[in-house]
Amino acid sequence: MAFGCKSNEYTSLSDLLSRHPANRLENWQTQFQQRQGQWPQDFVQSGKGLPLEYARDMNLMDGYPPPRPARLAPWQLAEYRSSLLLALESKPELRNFLTRRVAGIYLVEDLGSSGLTGFIYDSEGVARAGFILLDIHRVELRASEMINLREKTLIKNAEELPADWGYRLQCNYDCDAPGSALNLLLFHESAHVASEVYRLLPSLLVSRKEYEASSASLPEPWNHYWSSPWETRPFGEVRPILQFYGDRPDSTSDKHQEGVRDSFKQGFPGTYSLLDVWEHMAEVTAYGMSDTVLVFSDGKGHSYSISVSDRPDYAAFLRDLQKRMGEDSGIGEVKP
Repeated sequence: MAFGCKSNEYTSLSDLLSRHPANRLENWQTQFQQRQGQWPQDFVQSGKGLPLEYARDMNLMDGYPPPRPARLAPWQLAEYRSSLLLALESKPELRNFLTRRVAGIYLVEDLGSSGLTGFIYDSEGVARAGFILLDIHRVELRASEMINLREKTLIKNAEELPADWGYRLQCNYDCDAPGSALNLLLFHESAHVASEVYRLLPSLLVSRKEYEASSASLPEPWNHYWSSPWETRPFGEVRPILQFYGDRPDSTSDKHQEGVRDSFKQGFPGTYSLLDVWEHMAEVTAYGMSDTVLVFSDGKGHSYSISVSDRPDYAAFLRDLQKRMGEDSGIGEVKP
């Protein structure tokens, strides 16, 4: 999740990103300079300091309780670090990107969502890096469990859904093992940082009003799916009910199933990718980098699937993104 709406102190997401101390490069630059291209020992840690303040303010914007630092023993943090290093063995470009462009991964409780991205801008408003917050109770799940928990926040009486309902991941390795949610969330949130740093999509510093008043247009392939960052090309009725992580779901399971079916048919990897163009890109990256097929079963004998890697437009985007990540030399470089 990359955004919010209102709070007493900040009037919009762009206002928060422009003024929050967690989003200022001067508060992070020394940390990046000390790395010398190496992943620091404390890269994965319990949420504290500026990242936790950022998450608290974002939760206030979205009407959620404030998150708390995850209570973890040193051996548990070492296990998370080892798990990430193992996951990145086959993704050297992502490891390079994390080392060069991500200040750290911060584990919290009660995040309000599964993951949250922070963005770090210089004094001229240019994105140089980011940081990632993850909910400790979500990263310990199977990837499909995390996705389905998120999805059920849309559906009335979700506890009555059959056991075989929901999303599953298929691949040629164990992509849905216990703890696999950590990898999927890492790919997703890293994509948000990359989008802002490499200017792959409109900057989050630009308000909706400013964007609509400009003559800007979305780049390929996203312009084929979106008329603006917030409006898809003609689509079904599912979009107005996409209120994830709320406590008042208003979709029926049948309406939700129609939305999933139609989203797959039009090339969207699930309903979460319909939120806006930034979430669409992050979901494409997550499933593409993990090389998985996303399958949805409605619990009534019907199933639908999509493989983003098999779609030429997504595959071209992923190749370009991974090339950028692999060649990235750090916060001093921003390629237009």
